[in-house]
Amino acid sequence: MPPATGEVSHEVERLFDLAAGAGGSPDGHGSSMHWSPRATSVRAVPPAPGEVPVLLRRGDGTGRRATLGLTAAVLAVVGLPAPASAEPDACATVPTREIGQVQGAGATTPLIGQQVTVRGVVVGDLPGLSGFYLQDADGDGDPATSDGVFVHSPVAVDLGDVVAVSGQVQEFGGQTQVDSGTGVAVCADGSAADLPAPAVLDLPADDAARERLEGVLVTPAAPLTVSDVHDLTSYGELTLAAGGVLLQPTDAARPGPDAQAVAADNALRGVVLDDGVSARTSTTDRPYLTPDTPVRVGDRLRFTEPLVLGYGFGAWRLQPADGTAAGVFAPQDTRPSAPEDVGGDLRLGTFNVLNYFLTRTGPDARGARTEAEFEEQAAKVVAAVTALDADVVTLLEVEDTDTTGFSPGDADRALADLVRRLNGAADAEVWRYVSLPAELYGVERDVIRNAIVYRADVVAPVGEPVGVVDETVWANAREPIAQTFAEDGDTLTVVANHFKSKGSADGATGDNADAGDGQGAWNGDRVRQARSLAAFVDRLRADTGDPDVIAMGDLNAYSQEDPVAALREAGLTDLGAQFDPGRSSYVFDGLSGSLDHALATAELTAEVTGVAHWNVNSVESVAYQYTGDPALYAPDPYRSSDHDPLVVGVDLDQR
Repeated sequence: MPPATGEVSHEVERLFDLAAGAGGSPDGHGSSMHWSPRATSVRAVPPAPGEVPVLLRRGDGTGRRATLGLTAAVLAVVGLPAPASAEPDACATVPTREIGQVQGAGATTPLIGQQVTVRGVVVGDLPGLSGFYLQDADGDGDPATSDGVFVHSPVAVDLGDVVAVSGQVQEFGGQTQVDSGTGVAVCADGSAADLPAPAVLDLPADDAARERLEGVLVTPAAPLTVSDVHDLTSYGELTLAAGGVLLQPTDAARPGPDAQAVAADNALRGVVLDDGVSARTSTTDRPYLTPDTPVRVGDRLRFTEPLVLGYGFGAWRLQPADGTAAGVFAPQDTRPSAPEDVGGDLRLGTFNVLNYFLTRTGPDARGARTEAEFEEQAAKVVAAVTALDADVVTLLEVEDTDTTGFSPGDADRALADLVRRLNGAADAEVWRYVSLPAELYGVERDVIRNAIVYRADVVAPVGEPVGVVDETVWANAREPIAQTFAEDGDTLTVVANHFKSKGSADGATGDNADAGDGQGAWNGDRVRQARSLAAFVDRLRADTGDPDVIAMGDLNAYSQEDPVAALREAGLTDLGAQFDPGRSSYVFDGLSGSLDHALATAELTAEVTGVAHWNVNSVESVAYQYTGDPALYAPDPYRSSDHDPLVVGVDLDQR
């Protein structure tokens, strides 16, 4: 019985000692070098008489490949039988196929299941993917076929090596590969300096165009923009795009053919940058993430190392040629320390604070799970609200402490906690909150609520807060609340809103069922909530005698969807679209759009001096969130929520 693999490894070491003792070191340098067998030497059957490849290394890490001469007598000494015949020399064998023939001109290989021998240059050394990319540097002369292929093999190779591979042609995960096992022979040593010139990856490009570059060393024709960072913490992946971030179709166009055209354009522009490893990441290995220079949605990347185009898990992927994420691109610092200047003598903000809860346990606990987590969450929220530098802010997803039972009869406890912390940060008692309107205590409410906070040194409330009581419309959402404020003799009314979400589609029927047009489930209810909000604005105008009204919050609807269209049709202006076009407040599935809106009456719109989306959350990795990576946490505004704040500048004396 032949020895096991581990025994073979041990016996090869003895073979070296015997052979070197009989005929001197194969390096010819005495004992100045030590040997290290290549993977083929220790994972295969016992060696045969003849030349065995070994890797010789000096103490300083330098070295070269050599061969070890073995005789049948030496093999017998260590108890290894000599096979009847040796394996043929793969490097001396004429390839049976060109790599281009293996790839073929279509989406899949025409040689599926066949045994082939191919030869090429290693252009991607990716042990983290259990193999390497091999490219025919000369090509087959057919522009319709790719000259690169993935080789699935445990054999160690280096970038630039000329390698002969024998194995079975397969399709794995949508990518053509040669499954070679240990059927790999290094015919000539190489290095990164020996790589062929990269082909140009010119995006936008369809699948057919990319297929012609599958497995090939590439360089993007222009810098690519980061469009998604969500999978950094799980699989070390970034979604990139040519020509700017990928757009949420119904934020850029009305549902239907126009939105479908945006989706089609997204498909042509996007590509994934992977980290060269198929395993999940860990907290000790976060590719592309650092405390000081985080990669963010919107960053434009210029690559400083070679890349290989591959395919896997339903997406085209750029893999680092050397198999590591380090040094693929230069990190940037694009974090804005404050929103852009919006002018005016009054600043109005809106911010979804991602479940600011005092309740820690039970079915209604949606926020921090421990006091330590809550302190970290609160520090980030306070930093964000403070830096927003707004005088009135509508807040969404604050715990309704009456509904949760944390403080029965008092819905404001979580809100009061936040205001206390804001005053602590300001080192002055300048922040106040608007209490839940009395009429809303009589309706069945969600465990999260809308809220309004304000700086008492800038504005003063006029009258009592007002809420909408109509559970035929608002039973599955958060009832709007409104408060009128006075500033230097002028007044305006602010409304906080949070429409029904797109999720939880169970039970959604009729016009609430997902129509497949990009608007998601419960669109019918969101439209009815929009119409109810428009009627509430009209009522506030009449009750206060003041036409200056602004509705701010998370509408769970993108800019071109039916609910926002209904509000525009009612005479309200989408201030973000008018004053800060092309910006967004939310990133979902790699697509940027605005769920958070500020809509104003025509009279107030005439007094608006500017609008800014402050991109500190949606563009950041969840690793920086209070529930993320402790090594990356900081008590700053960045990733304080999943939604970005919005701020509006107003000059009430302008009209």
